Amino acid sequence: MTYPINRSPQDIRTADGSRFVSPSGSAAILMRTFLRIVRQWQIRSRDRRHLLELDDRMLRDIGFTRADLYRETSKPFWRR
Repeated sequence: MTYPINRSPQDIRTADGSRFVSPSGSAAILMRTFLRIVRQWQIRSRDRRHLLELDDRMLRDIGFTRADLYRETSKPFWRR
């Protein structure tokens, strides 16, 4: 398959007008999605660990109680 000059395979449209995605493009999209999800999990886990370091005054400042803190930090990293 030949591609027009200055156009990548990801820019090509199929006969019905939908965007052409090569198998390698699909793998790249899947990998980017996977990495984005893992990064969100890492951030969520880190943020919950940081919450545990806050004292009662700091928790009040952000509107959290110890019960809220326990509920939030007891969640698994993949749960929002």
